[in-house]
Amino acid sequence: MGKLKDLIKKSEYGKLLVNYKRIIFQKLNLLLYSDEKAIRRLYKKRCGRVLELDNPKRFTEKLQWQKIYYRNPIMTMIVDKIACREYLKEIDAEYERYLVPIVGIYRSVDEIDFEALPEKCIFKASHGSSMHLVKNGPIKNVCAWKKIMKSWLKMNIYVEGREWPYKNVQPGIICEEFMEAQTENALKDYKFFCFNGRPEFVQVDVDLLRDHRINFYDIQWNLLPLACQYKNSEKAVPVPKNFERMKEVAARLSKEFPHVRVDFYEYDDELKIGEMTFFDGSGFYNFHPDEYDFIFGEKFHLPEPNYNLGLNKEIKA
Repeated sequence: MGKLKDLIKKSEYGKLLVNYKRIIFQKLNLLLYSDEKAIRRLYKKRCGRVLELDNPKRFTEKLQWQKIYYRNPIMTMIVDKIACREYLKEIDAEYERYLVPIVGIYRSVDEIDFEALPEKCIFKASHGSSMHLVKNGPIKNVCAWKKIMKSWLKMNIYVEGREWPYKNVQPGIICEEFMEAQTENALKDYKFFCFNGRPEFVQVDVDLLRDHRINFYDIQWNLLPLACQYKNSEKAVPVPKNFERMKEVAARLSKEFPHVRVDFYEYDDELKIGEMTFFDGSGFYNFHPDEYDFIFGEKFHLPEPNYNLGLNKEIKA
């Protein structure tokens, strides 16, 4: 029965059903709860403890504090996958070569010419996460793909975790070229946890499309005895060829933020910038052992609050 449910969820119409459940949940959640109340409820449910906001010590607590009390308008631009490309090029024109080439950018599904698409590409919602479709050969059900992408455009993922930078992002769809390794150096995802311009920890995701595993390293590439979200990889992960360059770029991109995670891909020894994330796992990670929640938290120096708690403003959810 479990395998059957998984197959249904992975099917095109299963994904569509999940998306519309998310849309309904978003509307009800926004109607019923203020930001603070929603965050406290989610933290209790996901982390199993009461959220401490007056004197937060944990990394996960400080991420929730930042959702409520800290606003930097640039953060909204950065979480937008379309706008972030221009932001990166403004920071340094050289960064354009680190961007994944795009097939197209769309504000409406009707703008997409499905017959003109390359053999392989990947569609992503530009205004959120966990919304993507991979084209690997002919699309068997274009109608279903269109419905799925139209459902993306109705979502506002700010509501789900109350990550305020997503609140006013214009919905869109971005289609990127499919990154496929031609050598044994297969695609890996390197996520740098940075604090005020200082990269401190690296999360490495391996076997992304098969048996997803995660390892954590310090900035000197020493393996940490830490597990989070997924099991650790039993295979040793070598230092990436572009490790020093990754650290340089991550430091530059993170210098004006109390915390941001800067993600990179490396395949065939080629470096690409993935994304910048301000609320890792929406701040609901469960670290094993638990002490690493405090270890990460020690690096996270909270800024002065620049936003007062108040009633939610109306948005289209």
